[in-house]
Amino acid sequence: MKPTIADVRIAREEAEVRRCWNAYKELRPQVASEDDLVERWRVQTREGFRIAYIPPPISD
Repeated sequence: MKPTIADVRIAREEAEVRRCWNAYKELRPQVASEDDLVERWRVQTREGFRIAYIPPPISD
């Protein structure tokens, strides 16, 4: 099934941010590592930054 807008989530926990790493490193090559992404997310979240993502489909 094709994802819809209802499938979009906001990363609110570190584990969710870490799951976004593979896509994020392609979009922002200046972010050095998964840990760097998490640290930036923690700081920038206080300023209103959010990471939106679509989780992988659940297998039956």
